[in-house]
Amino acid sequence: MKKQLLIVGIIVLLVCVGLSGCTNNPTEQKITTASQDKFLGTWSVYHVITNENGPVVRSLNYTWIFYPSGDFLTITAEESGFYLDDYKVEGDKFITSYIPTGDPEIDAVFGPEEYSYSFTNDYKSLTLTDLHPKAHQSYMIYLEKQNTEGQDKFIGTWYGRTEQSGHDSHLATMIFYPSGNLSYNNGTVGSYEMNGYRVEDNKLYFDYEAYPNEPDMWGYSFTNDCNSLTLCLLNPLTENDEDFMFLFHKQNSSNVEPIVSCSADVTNGTIPLTVHFTSSGRDIDGTIESYEWNFYKGLSSPYGTSSLGQNVTHTFSEAGIYYAFVTVTDDKGVTAKDGIRITVTFPDPVILKNTSYSYLDSVYVDGIVKNVANVPINNVNIKVTLYDKSNNIIKTSGWWDEDLGDYYDSAHPYYIKPEETAFFHVSFGDVPYYDHYDIEIISFDSGYISGCGESLAISDIQDNIGVLGYEVTGTLKNEGLYKLTLVGVWGAFYDSSGNLLCIEHDYTLPLDLYSGQEETFTITAYEFGIDISKISSYELKTDEFC
Repeated sequence: MKKQLLIVGIIVLLVCVGLSGCTNNPTEQKITTASQDKFLGTWSVYHVITNENGPVVRSLNYTWIFYPSGDFLTITAEESGFYLDDYKVEGDKFITSYIPTGDPEIDAVFGPEEYSYSFTNDYKSLTLTDLHPKAHQSYMIYLEKQNTEGQDKFIGTWYGRTEQSGHDSHLATMIFYPSGNLSYNNGTVGSYEMNGYRVEDNKLYFDYEAYPNEPDMWGYSFTNDCNSLTLCLLNPLTENDEDFMFLFHKQNSSNVEPIVSCSADVTNGTIPLTVHFTSSGRDIDGTIESYEWNFYKGLSSPYGTSSLGQNVTHTFSEAGIYYAFVTVTDDKGVTAKDGIRITVTFPDPVILKNTSYSYLDSVYVDGIVKNVANVPINNVNIKVTLYDKSNNIIKTSGWWDEDLGDYYDSAHPYYIKPEETAFFHVSFGDVPYYDHYDIEIISFDSGYISGCGESLAISDIQDNIGVLGYEVTGTLKNEGLYKLTLVGVWGAFYDSSGNLLCIEHDYTLPLDLYSGQEETFTITAYEFGIDISKISSYELKTDEFC
């Protein structure tokens, strides 16, 4: 099982703290329940046979093992070794089955057998009294339980699921046998396995014949009067197994909690992200009556409204970490929950247009960035890399270290509203030759500072051919109430086909612009960089540091 487990799950805040939540009544001498639980286990056996000569004690060196399947195994010291029989518990009777041989004398002796039973010594001692003596003799069978230091509470058939964050949950069945064997089935073809188990020092160990030196070590916790069991893996082989759990309920408990698992067609993406959720519920002792989905931003803040149904669709319109939980309710009103994590991010801004040109030993790369998110973004950092014909890097943009690109040029303005654009202008010195370039958006932030860029107004715009090139002049005014810092005006120049020719900036404006203050700006598309005769239109944008 160790090498074949389908590792699955979600973040589950459970702690395995050893045996707890189990009720025993040491004063109870006899049980009249139909449950076979108290019989399960390995017992040492001796008989007292009473006939016409009186009682005779026979210590046969027998071992009986009662299994959850209804079988019990007799192990003897004789050469024949062992044999298998059936048993059941009905009210205050313990009954062993018998297949008639057709021989009246043999069948009269060995028949189906019924015994009354009583437990003492905290269910560690069992007495069976023959209710139908045959052939003038009756039996008293005395049993002393073995392996009573922790194994007993595990013995039986358990249904449940595996849990692990970042993985799907899978249904599983596990049977602990009194012999120390363990069978496991996760519902897939070929998944049935048999291994050994043992309980030592409040830990459960799974032993593997193929891996004798690599037992799994589990912490365990019993709840619900020992009808619910949580196993937590304590010695994971990899980081992926660190939060691996089993959540089980016993087959013959009065009401078994339903089981549910959920999945999503996508678990991460950009806003707006539409996710289709599916779930699968199972109730081994009843029916699933309802499914309800609830969504949270983080683990505690509800997000949107709840949805009913086994499968639902939900759209996340904001970036963040979300959790979707499905809760099922069975026909007895008992609930179970499963969840899945959804990560929603902002879409990267896109480069709409870009161009490059050179003059003497300088290279200029200009472009336009568009915010395709539905929220404002800021601090868009852009890296431009120049290459030669062999695709070797010549230079990478940066103010502090051009080769390493420790600090990259930023798009302007400081923030970009949804569906709006900003300009960038990157220059390289001492580059006599380059063949091609690429542009990469390194990082950006989300958010918007109220009033940023909204109080700058441009007026009195004029354009003409000046001494150095194509000039655009105008007036920039701070119409807001507060001083603005690092103000600027940027101009993008286009040809008649809408192709970007260059982007330029007015470097003569003061760094600060006080409330009500206005300044004249001039933006020049220099004729030594581009063919200014191709300019057909231009676009102006303002920016500031907020």
